[in-house]
Amino acid sequence: MANVTRETFARVKSLLGVTAIDASADSITVNGMDITFQCVSGNIWINPSITAVANTTAFKLTAGQSIDLNVATTLSIISDGSGGTFQYIIWNS
Repeated sequence: MANVTRETFARVKSLLGVTAIDASADSITVNGMDITFQCVSGNIWINPSITAVANTTAFKLTAGQSIDLNVATTLSIISDGSGGTFQYIIWNS
């Protein structure tokens, strides 16, 4: 019997290569899609609900950490005074 199983991968909707962020909050428009977000350097706080602040109201990622999540509208991101870099992929769900 022939093997009809095929590995499939999610299609990439968009991506952003390594980009700098500072202590001013930025937003990534996700609109209900899945996103893989990676902190490349420094410390970055993320919040999918409200504007990110570099404190306990947001989720902190350190250099090399990444997270996969689904975000209804926008993902808010911010770094601290030392700055940081990040990259992401938005997946075509």
